[in-house]
Amino acid sequence: MSDIFKQLKTSRLYWMLYDSTMKFWWIGVMGIILFWVLFFIVDSKKFLNDGEREININDESALVIDWNKWEEEKLAFEENLEEDLIVADKKILNSKSKSALEIAKGLLELNRIYPSRNYVYWKTITAKVTAYTPDFRSCGRFADGKTSKLDNAFKFDGVAIAPKVIQYRSGVYIPSVGVKEADDTGSAMRKAARKGYYHIDVRMRTNRKAKRWGVRWKRVHLYKKS
Repeated sequence: MSDIFKQLKTSRLYWMLYDSTMKFWWIGVMGIILFWVLFFIVDSKKFLNDGEREININDESALVIDWNKWEEEKLAFEENLEEDLIVADKKILNSKSKSALEIAKGLLELNRIYPSRNYVYWKTITAKVTAYTPDFRSCGRFADGKTSKLDNAFKFDGVAIAPKVIQYRSGVYIPSVGVKEADDTGSAMRKAARKGYYHIDVRMRTNRKAKRWGVRWKRVHLYKKS
């Protein structure tokens, strides 16, 4: 038997079969690698890192909501509404707008945090949302630990806006971020307002988080004091 194997190894047919097998093996491996690379590229275009779908302001389908799921969430949310906000929030929930549940959640949360301000829903906008940190890496020579309203910039509960289009102390609800207060401004926000679009800069704890956020277009809900 050993002589037969030796003869096979020295035969031309053996090496032809060996070469063909190795080629098919490498083609299979490269095919699997290419498949996963393409899968992650396509998947990353559909979803953000935090799993939330990115909103394209020119894509109406991005704003479509699953109304069956919305009705279930609406009923569950109505059961937990605060008594002092139930009238205002029910008006929003019954409006059947695409963002009704988000608007009501933002209103409820803002009035829990700032009970003396009596926030009411103002409007919903599509805004360019970026992120910054209150240190020299984002603010440069203006990094003094204070916002433009002289609040503590290290509370991380605010956003920078253009005061001409969004008033200071307005409530801001950004999906996947939560509720924030408009307490700061910046040249980029004011420049965007002059060009005719909204730009909101979210204050974050670390420069790494701010860089990971990058630039996103979001549907943002605004609230004003009554």
